[in-house]
Amino acid sequence: RPKAIATALVGIAPEALSAFLPRLRSALGDDLAAIEGMWPDCYRYCAATQGVTRLPLAEGPGLFLTLEAFGPDDQTAREALEAALVPALEDGTIMDAVIAQSEAERATIWRIREGGGLIGSGGEPGYHYDVSLKLADLDHYVQALQADCAGLEGVSVLVLGHVGDGNLHLSLMLEGPDHPRDAVDAVVYNTLRRF
Repeated sequence: RPKAIATALVGIAPEALSAFLPRLRSALGDDLAAIEGMWPDCYRYCAATQGVTRLPLAEGPGLFLTLEAFGPDDQTAREALEAALVPALEDGTIMDAVIAQSEAERATIWRIREGGGLIGSGGEPGYHYDVSLKLADLDHYVQALQADCAGLEGVSVLVLGHVGDGNLHLSLMLEGPDHPRDAVDAVVYNTLRRF
């Protein structure tokens, strides 16, 4: 059983996911422990609700991946994760990355991601969904859903998920007028049918 784990937060253009994830899996093999993704609006929302004022990575286009790799000790795990990320940084496959150098930095990265599980827990109105798609379709679906929700006044779309498995958690938050559940369901699933 591995004794240590290394954690990184990576900024990546969504269209690069299909190229990056196979390289990451090849580099880390069975030591790759987690591939979690957050789209920018969700990253910003979760950081704010979790009280993270100093973001590990600056906001920008694309999405944010939380990655973890096992190792026999902390240094070896970090070095393996760094070795997997540097070539992708150098060739532009990923835009930015930070590897946690302490348990506090790791906790901050995970606090933002775990904020996704708290969306709506304070009674904020909204509807929540789980959908599964092919890796190549993830961002296309998110972009299409955001465009289709533009016709629903006051609805914001927050997306995170297990990117490596193609599973997305969607939270459609109602910040304006109330929208009936069936109207929002129709947008979510009609958009999904196109994929």
